[in-house]
Amino acid sequence: NVLAAQAAGRDVREFVEANAAAFTGLARPLNLSVDDLIRTSSDPRHAAGVERLWRACAARGDLYRRHYEGLYCVGCEQFYPEAELSDGRCPEHGTVPDLVSEENWFFRLSRYAGELRALITAAAIRIEPAGNMPVVKDLIVDLSGFFGKVRAIQPYLQPDGPPPEREYLVPNEAMLKVREAMACILCGACVSACNSLEVDERFLGPAALAKAWRFTEDPRDGAARDRLGRLAADPGGIWDCTHCFMCVEVCPKDVKPMERILELRRRAMAAGFTDNNGTRHSQAFMDTIYHSGTLDETRVAMRSLSGLRELWQWRGVGFRSWLRGKVPLRHKPIPGVLAVRAIFRAADRGSAMSQRSGGR
Repeated sequence: NVLAAQAAGRDVREFVEANAAAFTGLARPLNLSVDDLIRTSSDPRHAAGVERLWRACAARGDLYRRHYEGLYCVGCEQFYPEAELSDGRCPEHGTVPDLVSEENWFFRLSRYAGELRALITAAAIRIEPAGNMPVVKDLIVDLSGFFGKVRAIQPYLQPDGPPPEREYLVPNEAMLKVREAMACILCGACVSACNSLEVDERFLGPAALAKAWRFTEDPRDGAARDRLGRLAADPGGIWDCTHCFMCVEVCPKDVKPMERILELRRRAMAAGFTDNNGTRHSQAFMDTIYHSGTLDETRVAMRSLSGLRELWQWRGVGFRSWLRGKVPLRHKPIPGVLAVRAIFRAADRGSAMSQRSGGR
């Protein structure tokens, strides 16, 4: 800010105030609702929080003062070792870095080396690259596949019909419904923890599918049916999730990706996209439990596949299952099967009542 203000020929405070006003002024043209805004240079809450943290660290002896110098790039706001420069210039900006020499305060992280080592050895803390992504080097992973799958679900509104004169109006309750999914920051934590992606790289993944749900539920989008059809037919789409709940557990924003995937399945089936192994598997699963009270794995497997050709392709799995006694010749109903069927009927009545009352 100091150098930029000097280049503009303005007072530093005046320059910063103007930039801050321009930044906060973007809320209206971008139609943003700002819940809170903290300016670290003037907000008293920031100063109080920093002071508490500083005093706590100082009281434990965690801070120390030291003189240091190095080659500093103003544009990058970081120091560079000479080995990382390109012909003595910043590799990013092509400028010659300044030689900065000053005293500053440092945090004494070495005091906690033993404690950190013990936590890492005991696996209480794990330091490793994100899972389900190619490792470039050390902890750095290639995110191109992750973002490629997000782009594949077309993460943008596709309105139907002519645009309105001014803007699309959306009922408040409609936006409240998708608010949780809109909180996604694309951090990749859910993808890193996903068990399905470990065995099937085609799977779009929880982040992309949660994003897809957000657009199918947006009343401004006119492509919901097309989206659902593609996601239901895609071998790596909504039916490739194994319900491991890991994405829900690790999500820092409470997006609940797996719940969004299950809702996409329900919407796809309701829209008539049922000619796929996932829908057949789901229906066979319920039918066999209704019939006998327990899961008939043989019947579920056979009814999940689309025909004799696909059954033949899975003959090896069937044979190994038979060797392990998982293919009984007759699946007998359990003694309490009538009670199980009563639960199904009660659930059907509840679902019908919910639909008649608008889903409440």
